[in-house]
Amino acid sequence: MFNWSQVPFAGHFGSLVMERLERRTAGVQAGPMSVSAAEALYSRGLEGAMAIMEHQVEPETLARRDAVGEEFAFWMARLPPPFPCDLRTARPEDIVCFMLTHWVQRHAGTKIPGIDRLLASPSGVESALGHLSSLFQTLGRCGPYDELTGHGNPCRGGPVQAYRRGYDRVLWMAGYHFQRENRATGPVS
Repeated sequence: MFNWSQVPFAGHFGSLVMERLERRTAGVQAGPMSVSAAEALYSRGLEGAMAIMEHQVEPETLARRDAVGEEFAFWMARLPPPFPCDLRTARPEDIVCFMLTHWVQRHAGTKIPGIDRLLASPSGVESALGHLSSLFQTLGRCGPYDELTGHGNPCRGGPVQAYRRGYDRVLWMAGYHFQRENRATGPVS
């Protein structure tokens, strides 16, 4: 019988739930599963769950998320120590550096009046950062980024948020005309 009291639950209600589960499972005898059988069970279960979870967004959205994630991962992999080298250790500073030195250059396609070169659109930058943020969340890097511990979603860190707002403002000051789509009324200029 599984010892439910070892599962940490906070508060009185958690204790009541645990007591009820212990009463219902008392006397239930399940034969022990071998390690290899448990590994196979979890492998099938988690792979199946991942296939289902991928359907939470459109396939095109998932493909764009993966594409931005791959670009960032390849960019990070080229960095020498002591720089972080993968998605598990990425910081907000790494994301803004990637966006400025790689992504906006590679995805330039918007002509700004008075500027001789093409730039990435603000909506493209916002979309790329959103895809990276979703990717980090999928990897378990959730919540606001904590500079002291390095935990959390680096896209939710102050430097990334400031970069996104600043990029919008720089392009606006250069003459870019924002078009935001209002779902109820259509494009708004």
